[in-house]
Amino acid sequence: MKNLYEEMVEYFKNERTNHVFRLFGCDMSFVDAKLNYKIMDTLFEVWEELGLNEDMELRWSTPTKYLQAMQEVNDDWEEDDKEEGWPIRHDDSFPYS
Repeated sequence: MKNLYEEMVEYFKNERTNHVFRLFGCDMSFVDAKLNYKIMDTLFEVWEELGLNEDMELRWSTPTKYLQAMQEVNDDWEEDDKEEGWPIRHDDSFPYS
């Protein structure tokens, strides 16, 4: 748990906001989704029990919720600070072709 916390602290040093979307696992690697969700729920519980939730909160999310949060962050930035806002992409985010 300490390693995850330290990794997240390090990760936030390069972020412009206090929102981070982190994926758990990788494509096609999970055989038993029910077990993996149970493990992640336990991770969240232990995180909170250790008091790490006071510094940063772990929660379930979706790409849509994350993008909505980023849009709210951009909307809150002052007009002259827009260059520090979250960059908006106008091209393909998943250029697999």
